[in-house]
Amino acid sequence: MRIVRVRAVLLTVLVAVLGAVLVELLAPAEGHAGLVAVDVAVTCAMLVAVHVAMVVTVLAFMLVAVVGRFAVVMLVNVSGHLTPLGASFPDRPRVYENC
Repeated sequence: MRIVRVRAVLLTVLVAVLGAVLVELLAPAEGHAGLVAVDVAVTCAMLVAVHVAMVVTVLAFMLVAVVGRFAVVMLVNVSGHLTPLGASFPDRPRVYENC
């Protein structure tokens, strides 16, 4: 998983660098080349920032899922019954099907 993220970031940076070089080579006039390169650099920096934000968001959702699962497991362990949110119903008889 980590290798995939590193490759994605490296690929984004590589595309940014190649895009900046290509714009510098294809710029119509010498005066505009620097400005276009700055625009490309800012755009690529924004792409990298969005990519990092997406990775952080996914990691945050994974953390919430792990913490939520841990909380449900702890509630089930405390109550002793496998019911939603660990609620315990001792007055209800257990129903076993196919017995």
